[in-house]
Amino acid sequence: TFANISMAKILGFNIPEELIGHFFTEFNKIGNVKGVNYTFKKIIENKKRFDGLELEVLRVDGFSIHIEIKAVPVLESGKITGMQGVVHNITERKRAEIDLKEKSDQIEAQNEKYIVINKELAFQNEEKVKRAAELVIVNKEIAFQIEEKEKRADELIIANVLKEAEEKYKLLLEEKNQVITDSIIYAKHIQQAILPRKTEIYSSLPNSFVFLILQLFFF
Repeated sequence: TFANISMAKILGFNIPEELIGHFFTEFNKIGNVKGVNYTFKKIIENKKRFDGLELEVLRVDGFSIHIEIKAVPVLESGKITGMQGVVHNITERKRAEIDLKEKSDQIEAQNEKYIVINKELAFQNEEKVKRAAELVIVNKEIAFQIEEKEKRADELIIANVLKEAEEKYKLLLEEKNQVITDSIIYAKHIQQAILPRKTEIYSSLPNSFVFLILQLFFF
């Protein structure tokens, strides 16, 4: 029965009289018409006000907007004779909510991406730690092998020194032995030159014998 200029502007009409005699669902394409009709039906049955019905409607000029409706039944002698409604244009608020939701979704997706990256980095760090531990073991093994090689080298050096000393000692013994042998032979020759021959002794003294005493002198 009445609509003000603000209501007409919200729905895209030039004058409010164009709305009189009609319910606004007749002029706008609303996605949830059944839900709207059910809401107003409950208002009539319960005879109580309803706050906060949010709808997305299509204005006459083709623009889509969001509105919030507050409806109060008009009672006379306990009977509903009409209904008063207040409509707020909440398009900016809904757009902000949608933008916030989109940004939240983007942030959540980014966070999930970061979580995956962090897990990958954690895995890589674990692998690096394992690799570092393996390298420590390898380095210890290499150090042990180097130490063993150094010990082996020292042993070879000692063995070579001992072998060389042994060979020198052996040569020295051979030289001493050769000197002694040469001395004995030389003494034998001297004795043979000085002493008479056995045939001569036996011919003169048939029952005799020769007893030689060898005395060596070492210097």
